[in-house]
Amino acid sequence: MKCRNGDIWLIKYFYEEDGLKFKVRPMLVLNDAAYELIGLKMTSAPPRDNFEYPIIEWPEAGLDRPTTIRTSKSVPLPDKALIRKLGNLQQQDMLNFLEKRKEYFNS
Repeated sequence: MKCRNGDIWLIKYFYEEDGLKFKVRPMLVLNDAAYELIGLKMTSAPPRDNFEYPIIEWPEAGLDRPTTIRTSKSVPLPDKALIRKLGNLQQQDMLNFLEKRKEYFNS
């Protein structure tokens, strides 16, 4: 499936402890330096620290509730995990999120 930077996909998040069990959840898609897709966990819980980003334009991004991106929680995204595209992170949210991610890696 064709994924692009900033896409939000509904995915099967396979648990590390048991690779056969999974939870269906939204994830933000990013391309890492090796040109492989990674997903950043998203949650309906409010931010727990200064590095998590609450999406401002969540309805426009295709989400059905306020959502937070967990900057520190990234995982590889194999094709078998992808279910369907929900939407795209809006430009201002993407810029704000990338700034938070930069802060996280520089801390």
